[in-house]
Amino acid sequence: MGVIQAIIKGFSETKNLGKLVLIFLGFNFIMGLIMLPFTPQDQTGAVAPSAAPLFISLLSVLLFIFVQAGALGVIKKQIKTNSWNVSDFFETGKSFYLRILGLFAVIVALALVVILVVSLLSALIFAIGNTGFTRALVAALVTIISVVAAVVLLFPIYAIVADDIGPITAIKKCFKYAMSCFWPILGLLIVLFLVTFIIAFLIGLITAILAGILPVMIGQIITLFINSALQGYLSVVMMTVLLVYYMVTSGSCSCNCGCNTGKKDEEEGFAPPPSV
Repeated sequence: MGVIQAIIKGFSETKNLGKLVLIFLGFNFIMGLIMLPFTPQDQTGAVAPSAAPLFISLLSVLLFIFVQAGALGVIKKQIKTNSWNVSDFFETGKSFYLRILGLFAVIVALALVVILVVSLLSALIFAIGNTGFTRALVAALVTIISVVAAVVLLFPIYAIVADDIGPITAIKKCFKYAMSCFWPILGLLIVLFLVTFIIAFLIGLITAILAGILPVMIGQIITLFINSALQGYLSVVMMTVLLVYYMVTSGSCSCNCGCNTGKKDEEEGFAPPPSV
């Protein structure tokens, strides 16, 4: 499966995931409403200091892990069986919650190690000389490490759900997978970013115009609702695209759903993996 085929498949499958989009919309909208009192209401940007936003943000992350776990389980079932129900969302959310939470903890630990190593290397380079060349070298080093990390750490969460494995096994498997398909995956990320950016930009432009002619509070609520709906839809699209692409190109999908490689792919018009 190529990049364009994966994106088309993602948008196509999302049409069958309307209830999941509504779940994301509800989650985003409710959390947004809770945070709304802590949003600056005037141009001064002044908000009374409070620990509440930090607590709410932490709670939001913990709840989102459940939502994401349930969503990926539902998307997997939709891809493989072309059907799902809301009970599947809660069942897979509970099933994969701890594993995905563990994955996030491991990724944070790895990120801290990488940041420490990059900081030490940067300090060593600057100790040699703080010149235009050394600054460019450090910038290039940070960029390369960031891109590689983004590609390598993109798919472990999908592997946990697609292959029903633990976080460490998922990271090891996806490291090998990402290194063998690095450029196609990077191409997928770039194209997917451009597509979602264009959609978000156009909707955001319309929303900004609409909010500008309404009272501030009403405008904020309407903007929040539209943004929640947009984020919900694009979140489901992106997760579907990435899960489909992973399942096909890693060999995790062995069903007759039309997303797997080989003869069925050719019948559906999909290119052999991986390609851009």
